Amino acid sequence: MDKKWSDNINKTCDAITNTSNQTYCPPSSCGKIRKIKHPFRLKNDPATCGDPRYELSCENNLTMLSLFSGKFYVKSIDYKIYTIRLVDSGIQESNCSTIPRYFLTTSNFTSSYNYNYHGNAYEVGSPPWVGHVIYLNCSNPVKNDPMYVNTSPCIKWHSKGHVYAIAGDIKTGSLNVGCRVMLVATSSDSSFYNNYVSNTPQHFSYAEIHGILSNGFDLTWVRRACEDFCALTYRTASLMNRLEDLSVNLITAGLHWDFLSTVVSKNFSFHFDNFLFKTGF
Repeated sequence: MDKKWSDNINKTCDAITNTSNQTYCPPSSCGKIRKIKHPFRLKNDPATCGDPRYELSCENNLTMLSLFSGKFYVKSIDYKIYTIRLVDSGIQESNCSTIPRYFLTTSNFTSSYNYNYHGNAYEVGSPPWVGHVIYLNCSNPVKNDPMYVNTSPCIKWHSKGHVYAIAGDIKTGSLNVGCRVMLVATSSDSSFYNNYVSNTPQHFSYAEIHGILSNGFDLTWVRRACEDFCALTYRTASLMNRLEDLSVNLITAGLHWDFLSTVVSKNFSFHFDNFLFKTGF
């Protein structure tokens, strides 16, 4: 068997033992999210529908996800690239005085490229790209540093000092004297990403930073998609291994291994390669 092909199977399906039998369930809906289907489910859906790890709730006609003891609005679900876009429930799109309720960074999640870890239902990867917005309280005004964006008059924190927001990461050595981190939030907004990869990054106003947070951040459930896919992968790989073991006898009987393996796997290999392309493996 081709080593590259088998290595891809091992990476994609490493240590997956929990694949559930799916039954047909019509999509659920809540508010703007009109199609909630496997692996997702709503709380009141039949027990056989969806995966409990991907349970959503419908509250005041808003689709919500509970994550790390926090609640996040579900802005969209993309079943083609296995991503879900979330917004901190503390953010109101048209109200710049609202701030995130939850301290959340990429370190809360494992990477989708860590094949040996299977603990988190959601992961970060590239895609989806996730960046940070950092809120700081500074005892003195920060001058001549455009990275520090004054949140006044939008935000009035219940403490003394001056509140600033930074769109992006900051190194400890770059932290101004008298400033401390109060909150870290996440975003996958496209303008934020363009700013991140640019050699000459632009500086945002606080209204723009609030808009970046309002657009939310993306997480992937690609490992769950892999669990579904690997049920087929392992069955096919097992069959291929058995056929390969019999290749000498088959050749003696006049059947060449390359021809037989092509017949068995021609449809499977297309879908497998397409899966790897879509998920970035």
